[in-house]
Amino acid sequence: MADSDNVQEQKDLFGELEKNDVKVEKDAAEKMKDNILNDKGGANYLGIGIHEVTVTGVELVQAKTGTMGMKFLVENADGKSDVSMWLSEGALPYTIENVSRLMVHNANEDKKDEARNFMSNIVSAKNLFETVQMTLAEREKSKKPFVAFLSIREDRNGATYTNKDGEEKPSLERNLLSYKPKATAVQAAVAITGGTLEVPTNEDGTPNINNLPF
Repeated sequence: MADSDNVQEQKDLFGELEKNDVKVEKDAAEKMKDNILNDKGGANYLGIGIHEVTVTGVELVQAKTGTMGMKFLVENADGKSDVSMWLSEGALPYTIENVSRLMVHNANEDKKDEARNFMSNIVSAKNLFETVQMTLAEREKSKKPFVAFLSIREDRNGATYTNKDGEEKPSLERNLLSYKPKATAVQAAVAITGGTLEVPTNEDGTPNINNLPF
């Protein structure tokens, strides 16, 4: 009897839903559609450490100061992250050099000198951004991942921020590199713990190994 009552209740509720069908408004529907199409499954964000990653995209960003930058979107099997490189007059030469190293690293062995020569002639932020965009598009077409090393470390100057729970946390530096850098003490400690634990630190920022679980 209980089952038949439930079936009837479901029919009645569905009838109510039909009569009072709620629909997503046009603007909200477009935003929702975009979110769904660009959802990659809720991947975790990569934490402190050195990660081998694939660059999946590049976007333009603008700081509150008005400075333009390029944001590289990266991911691996463990999660995703992003790295911004700035395009101000002072930062542009260093950004071009950093991107050049990534380009040469990903070029075929017989094309590395050609890639190096091409990048050495880029002197504008617009040309740099377009070059990265086109390179990533071509790599995607040919199914050749554009790879790099992502280094995430605590801010070397000790900068902090307050999270949504009101807790003060160390700010993080993210760098995208063509080579695997030597791990800092904290990065090494996080790697040992599997990246799942918050590493206790001393007052000077070095890891307190007395409290690590090994």
